[in-house]
Amino acid sequence: MAQLPEDCLHEIFQYLDDNHLCSCLLVCRIWCQISIRILWRNVWNIETLITCLPEESKVNLHRNEIPVSDRTPLINYASFCKIFMMNKFHERIMLFLNPRHSATSTVNLDIKISVLSNELLNLLVSNASLKSLHLLFTNPSITSMIDFASLFGVNNFLQDMTELYCNSNHSPGFYSGLSRLCRNVQSLDLSIENSISNANELANFLFRQRNMKSLDIWQHVRLLNDNLILGSIPNSVTELGLNLPSVSNLRLIIGNLNNLRILKLSITDTNNYNGIESLEFLRLKILKFPSKFTRPTNEYIINFLNIHGGKLKEIHIARIEESLRNNIIHLCPNITVTNIISIDD
Repeated sequence: MAQLPEDCLHEIFQYLDDNHLCSCLLVCRIWCQISIRILWRNVWNIETLITCLPEESKVNLHRNEIPVSDRTPLINYASFCKIFMMNKFHERIMLFLNPRHSATSTVNLDIKISVLSNELLNLLVSNASLKSLHLLFTNPSITSMIDFASLFGVNNFLQDMTELYCNSNHSPGFYSGLSRLCRNVQSLDLSIENSISNANELANFLFRQRNMKSLDIWQHVRLLNDNLILGSIPNSVTELGLNLPSVSNLRLIIGNLNNLRILKLSITDTNNYNGIESLEFLRLKILKFPSKFTRPTNEYIINFLNIHGGKLKEIHIARIEESLRNNIIHLCPNITVTNIISIDD
């Protein structure tokens, strides 16, 4: 195995867990280099990352009673970071600080968390080039400690990002900052929360993503300005998932997405499926209605299949009755019985 090219070893090592990668560090120089790059795709060890901080940052940590090792790293670990997961980042900082925080400390633990989080984030912004940013379902108490403006200060950190997982309820300026730097997001998971103060920013960010291929939108309550956001879905999308309480005009939102190959719909107000049968998707291959509570009626499904059934390769529907199954087999000649997947909630 030591004779394999480095790119082959890298491909193999990506399937190893952290414990096995740590073992690979000790084998030889090449294995060590490959393992480090994979281990540090995510922020892996807070104590080690602190040693990479510039001197002024270490002074700031000392000032706030945060321990700093005297070790000098031989490797710039921050430069290997490709995936930033806010919840995991915060969890690792808590695991580092909690056992080192004394009840007699003159600095509050929350202040220490905020100081350390921002110093390390600034380090990553200055050295890393992300491929994936995960902010979805991050606790507001965590995001309030982070200076997100620093994310947009250096182009290299976000300009090559291709995956984004986030909520809608970021402070004003967040999506404007992303729009300036990020034009190549290819996969987006978006959770639209109860209120949106930055709907125009978010809509503009969506509109600018001309290379987006995969989009999942989870909307929890009906919003007055939801069409502004949903109507900005780029035409480049080939895989779309919509989980909505209701929608005023489904045709207006997805009717022009003529590159769709995979469509997943879950609309709580099933009356909003009206008109779905008239939509035309020339490239549609896979259709999904994942919930028995939010799928359209059999009539809507059959009318839709009358137009698109000949193109479909797979269909995933919750609670398929025998009569609907027979209609699917009749209307979808390219779907075998094994491709008809009934989903039980």
